[in-house]
Amino acid sequence: MNAAVISTRLLSRELADQITSSGMNLVEHDFITKVFTEPQDLSELKLAPHIIITSVAGITAFMKVLNKYALPKERYQIYCLEQETCAEALRQGLRVVGTAGTASRLADVIITHKTVRELTFICSNLRRDELPEKLRAVDRLVHEWKGYAVTAKPIKIPFTGFVLFYSLSGVDSFLLLNPSDNLEAVCIGETTAGHARQRGFKKVHTSDKSTIESVVNKVIEIFSNQ
Repeated sequence: MNAAVISTRLLSRELADQITSSGMNLVEHDFITKVFTEPQDLSELKLAPHIIITSVAGITAFMKVLNKYALPKERYQIYCLEQETCAEALRQGLRVVGTAGTASRLADVIITHKTVRELTFICSNLRRDELPEKLRAVDRLVHEWKGYAVTAKPIKIPFTGFVLFYSLSGVDSFLLLNPSDNLEAVCIGETTAGHARQRGFKKVHTSDKSTIESVVNKVIEIFSNQ
């Protein structure tokens, strides 16, 4: 199968149409799956008043807990990543008190709030170490709860062109069955772009914003200028 671009997650019909209307062929596949977990009891979570969430899936996991135990949203203050994650937190009526573009920078923001000493990090089974380690290094107590599990769901797609990545785990899943040769990676933010470079992609582009729409806009822009 030959294609100009593959998206490593399914796109909305509107975004898919934007790609095909630009003259590119599109293949879509969810290269990762997410399974949400529910705690057996509330004490298992150790929910602090301050919550760290670095993905839209993390927001979903947190909302499942709030709804299951009828906990008031107003009790919690949220630190989260900018743009998509923050937008989803606000859409759910959560109180966002700090944002940043990367997990490491989010830790820096939290550190400046010196009265915040205890936090709960809602993450996946594939969470990175830098955020909790940075906080623990300055004596912040960080509880962790794996609110969802991410598993790879790769397929082999032989083609040359562009591949769109929205997470580090998407990069890893794609490379289980596909080489990076002759591909240009378009990534949702610098963290994912840096991971793509580390995994062997030679041509890596970063979206202007950490949103799916921005990734699509970036690949259309690159294709149009070639």
